[in-house]
Amino acid sequence: MKISFLVLTYNHENCILSCLNSITRQVGEFGQNHTFELCIVDDHSHDNTAAIVEKWLQSHEELFGRTVLQVNSENLGTCRNLAKNIVHITGEYVKLIAGDDMLPCTSVISLFEALEDYDMVMGLPLVFDAEGWNASSMVETFTTELAEHRQNFHGRIGRSCFVNAPAVYMRRACITQEVVEFLLEFKIMEDYPIWVKLGEAGVRYTFLPVIAALYRRSTYSVSHTMPEVLHVDRLRICDYILRGEYSFFRVKLFKYTERCALRKDTPRAMKYGIAYNYVRSLRQRLRGKRDARRMMDLLGEDIEKNMDYIRYVLSEERE
Repeated sequence: MKISFLVLTYNHENCILSCLNSITRQVGEFGQNHTFELCIVDDHSHDNTAAIVEKWLQSHEELFGRTVLQVNSENLGTCRNLAKNIVHITGEYVKLIAGDDMLPCTSVISLFEALEDYDMVMGLPLVFDAEGWNASSMVETFTTELAEHRQNFHGRIGRSCFVNAPAVYMRRACITQEVVEFLLEFKIMEDYPIWVKLGEAGVRYTFLPVIAALYRRSTYSVSHTMPEVLHVDRLRICDYILRGEYSFFRVKLFKYTERCALRKDTPRAMKYGIAYNYVRSLRQRLRGKRDARRMMDLLGEDIEKNMDYIRYVLSEERE
């Protein structure tokens, strides 16, 4: 099994080593009998990210069958950068990682192995910031999957972007030329357009209750620093989804959401979208909450290990 890690980085000099070291930990501890490729793309950082990565590769590239460091001569932006570079990876299975995120200290190999039967697998995101970790996204992902796992992926993704991008693992073959061309119509929202296109193509999707990513939330992410560009991307994907929508109620909801986005009233728009999805499957979600808490208890040891790992990484980054 050949696995490719594609790391997209921009001004991540303070945390890129944490990301890369988490990858080598997976390869060294759990990657026996598999071949790995590491592709790192720096989108014209203004700090020392590229130099740090280049020095790190000198002492770690022997762990990988192939390593690539691409430093862009200009800043392409999230979507153009991903579209340009994902076509060059050679692994059968792919994990995209932002340069400020990490892989967990517990094994993710089962997620790659599941791709032998599926095109796309999502695990659980463990969200953290400079203060520590937050369990809300993990519980929400659990609950949503338990409530809606029997529903069609295409229908689900048309209602909301329920997929947590950092926790996704997929087949390289999913990223077709059509997906790449569609991605180029957007600026910084790189995940939802991909999921929409994969849904149209009939992607074989599954969920595994495994910690799949350590997802860092920070005030310097593009969603915080470029909110106006993100609004435009949201409007564009809503317009695209509406073209194939025939439900009167959902068309009205989407159009209202668009008007809110135009006024930059995103929190209000999100409340309406969340309310619609919540009411639609209230009984399943109430039952799913109970199931999620029971399953979270089963993951307690892995959660504790990764909490300790996050605390260790944050302390190292502060020094």
